Amino acid sequence: MPQSVARANKQDDFYLNLVSWSSSNVLGVGLSNSVYLWSAQTSRVDKLCDMGPDEGEVTGLEWTNKVSLFIPGAVVTIADN
Repeated sequence: MPQSVARANKQDDFYLNLVSWSSSNVLGVGLSNSVYLWSAQTSRVDKLCDMGPDEGEVTGLEWTNKVSLFIPGAVVTIADN
């Protein structure tokens, strides 16, 4: 049974990619203008970043397989996991 549930205004858009699973068992989730990371090993949730007021909501995110690089929306953020 989940201990917490994240709620956010979600856009109804087929092209959004708001969830990405890394090879190191970290789930990235975009909610509104924020990106959160959830570790499957520790069950810890960390807020990675907020998009600025001029950048809008998160519309996509993806992990790479070769380095610890996580890309939310149009902003490139390096996450060391």
